[in-house]
This record gives sequence, C-alpha cells and structure tokens, in this order.
Amino acid sequence: MKKKLIILVIPLFCLTLAAVSQSSLFTPPTEGFRYLPQQRYLDSLMVTKLPVLTRSASDQSKLLPPVVDNSKLKFFPGIRSQYMFMSCLQHSGIGYTFSYEINRLRDADGSLSENRYPPHYTWNLFNQGNRENGVNFIHSFEAVMNQGHMTRADYGPD
Repeated sequence: MKKKLIILVIPLFCLTLAAVSQSSLFTPPTEGFRYLPQQRYLDSLMVTKLPVLTRSASDQSKLLPPVVDNSKLKFFPGIRSQYMFMSCLQHSGIGYTFSYEINRLRDADGSLSENRYPPHYTWNLFNQGNRENGVNFIHSFEAVMNQGHMTRADYGPD
C-alpha cells in the first residue's frame, strides 16, 4: 500500500519540481538548444512502457494532507542551482526527489555530502557533451536503476 502511494507521489513530485525549478528570469538560448527528434521519439517509446498505477479501494479512500513541507525534514538535500545548464529535470528528479526518497528510506541526513546525489552525474551521461541539451528525467532514473548513482562525496559538487 505504501509502495503504491510512493509510486504515485514520486512522478507528481518530479513534475512539480520540474515546473517550479525554472526561473522566470532565465530565457533559454534560441541557438544551440535542441531536443533532438530521435530523443523525443525514444522518450515517447519509454513512456509507453511505464506501468499504469492502479490503486485499491482502500488507497482511494485515504485523504492526503493539503500541504507537506519536505524541506523541514532531515531527508531534504537542500536547495540547488542549475546555473545556466539545461538540467532542470535532473535537478527535480535526481537532485530533489531521488535524494529525498533514498535518504528517507535509509533514515539519512540529506544535508551531508555523502547523502546528496549530484544531478549532473546522470545529466552528463545523456546530454551528448552539450550543456544546452535537455535530458528527460526518465533517462536518469533508468540509469540509476541500471548502474546506481554516485554521491556528492564521491562525484564532487555540481
């Protein structure tokens, strides 16, 4: 039951953070920025393979709290800056959501370097060496599932 709720909450949290992490003062460059057609095609295929979440009747009858401030909990890794890189989905997916969830499961302090996961680790795997290439957060989670993820203590700061 908790696992199903977590499966529902994680994607919603990622999408919310992806939207919020964009600065209204930042204008993406018009030259050089690209989300390659083959990348869009592969993303579409990958999304169609995601399992559909089914909730039991008892899960559906439970009410969620109207507001939750995860930053007040010890698992939260702290606020990050993506600078001028097109790594917003990695920051929301890996930097916040994955870091928070893995720290919560391990009951670990998110402010410590060994419990923070740098978003640029997975972003660099898929951006084709170009800081202006965006990468879907689903690719990052796929990489984490297949190979794991280095901590900030091992990889270095973003």
